[in-house]
Amino acid sequence: MKARSVPHIFLMGKGGVGKSTVTALLSLALQSIYKRIYIISLDPAHNQADIWQSPLSQKPKKVASGVWVVQMDMEQWTDHYLKQTRQHIKAQYNYLTAFNLDKHLNVMQYAPGLHEYALMLAFEHASKTFGDADLFLFDMPPTALTMRFFNLPQLSVLWLDKLMQLRQQILQKKEVISRIQWGKKEWENDKIMNALREQKNTYQSIDGLLHDTNTSKIMLVVNPDLLSVSESVDIKNKLVQLNLSIKGVLLNKTTSTQDTAFIQDKLSDKILIHFPIAANAPIGINNLNLLANNF
Repeated sequence: MKARSVPHIFLMGKGGVGKSTVTALLSLALQSIYKRIYIISLDPAHNQADIWQSPLSQKPKKVASGVWVVQMDMEQWTDHYLKQTRQHIKAQYNYLTAFNLDKHLNVMQYAPGLHEYALMLAFEHASKTFGDADLFLFDMPPTALTMRFFNLPQLSVLWLDKLMQLRQQILQKKEVISRIQWGKKEWENDKIMNALREQKNTYQSIDGLLHDTNTSKIMLVVNPDLLSVSESVDIKNKLVQLNLSIKGVLLNKTTSTQDTAFIQDKLSDKILIHFPIAANAPIGINNLNLLANNF
């Protein structure tokens, strides 16, 4: 991943809590601390374009002083993952073309976990490509997909370990035959084993970044209502199962008269920032700056 340690903040929460708006406001609130902030929109809804009232793409767009937004095209990243996987399989298994089996690789577009792997590719691309960033703010997709994304690197490492064990057994069998026929080992330069090791190293690197508490921080966006808080408690418990934890709660859509003590009691986490209900819609740089200046 990155040689330079750049903070990665992941903003997640129940649908409708205003996660994308909070991400935008947080970027403006942190302008005085970080010189180059990149908002990476991984949410297929891509609300950042509406919030900033600016067309966005996968090319960084400067939307405010020190703030750039990148809108990841998840359909494109899904196609990229499928293409990458097809090429990899064809390169390792030459017989697919010889027996005209490569045409059946199109079935991969229906494979489970496809969107999670595409999401991970997009995340890895952003983390590697925008090397001038001082801070990453990731506007995450819906909760279920975000959870699978956080779990995917570790799960992939376990799966690759099993595949490597199986490949080693196959190579040991081949080595016996090789000694009889050619008298030499074959696994030392085995393309498939090397590819498995390379994939494992990649997933271990991503998993290490996600679990590095000095670099990666998960912020939970919550509304001051029982339904939002209840789902947030569920999110917190699921993160614990993945050996991840919430670094803070960002409370959105509050009023000056609301008692928010029950939220802190339920989540047992410090509420870092209160985002009050805005008199004007939090859309456009002027309204966003007015709101950001309040905290």
